[in-house]
Amino acid sequence: FQRGSTGQSGGSYGGLGGSSSGSSNPVYGDFRDPNDPGSGGAALFGPAGSGGGLIRIVAQTLQLDGMIKADGETPVNYAGGSGGGIRIDVGTIRGTGQVTANGGTGQRDNGGGGGGGRVAIYYQNVTGFDFTRVNAFGGLGNAAPNGGAGTTYLQGPGRENGEVVVDNNSMSAPSLSTPLIPQPLGNLRVRRGAGVRIDALLNLTDALEVSSSSELALAANRLTAATIEVKSSSIITNL
Repeated sequence: FQRGSTGQSGGSYGGLGGSSSGSSNPVYGDFRDPNDPGSGGAALFGPAGSGGGLIRIVAQTLQLDGMIKADGETPVNYAGGSGGGIRIDVGTIRGTGQVTANGGTGQRDNGGGGGGGRVAIYYQNVTGFDFTRVNAFGGLGNAAPNGGAGTTYLQGPGRENGEVVVDNNSMSAPSLSTPLIPQPLGNLRVRRGAGVRIDALLNLTDALEVSSSSELALAANRLTAATIEVKSSSIITNL
């Protein structure tokens, strides 16, 4: 297990926990292969929120009409735990359900929100399943920063480079709260209040989208993509 946060800060995993009177533990793990549970939030007295668990599913067909959840805990007091890890490998995915690895909500006494977890789904066929219902949102802080968005990785047939979605459910997160290590990717979509940091050259074979009050910060001097779309009060910055 990863070390926890200190003070009253939320736990981190795919996204950084909201930092309050102390510090959040560093972001960790691989967005392509979530193989760690989440980490706990911090408290000055008594327990805070536990991190979400680890779920791995391999099946020929997944009929999902309920929920697969590895959410961080929302405690009675103090900081939320981070979302956990979920990896799903299937031939066909269908249904009306949800997959979530969301951070827990910070509670009274300035509890920071938990960072979002990591979800990766590998599939060959999709029948009616809505991938917008796959989420790794950061948790809401209580008079403290919100947690950073986690990562969702989707890889279908003929898409060996896959797609990463970083979405924070329209909750503003601290700048640079979702660091990514660049790997071969088709699409990168940064949405709804997410703050992504990339410290090396980023090459996308398809699209870059930064939308809905989000930020992408680049330490490298170069970015390539087939299309780049920045809209709705979003920005790309160079560190």
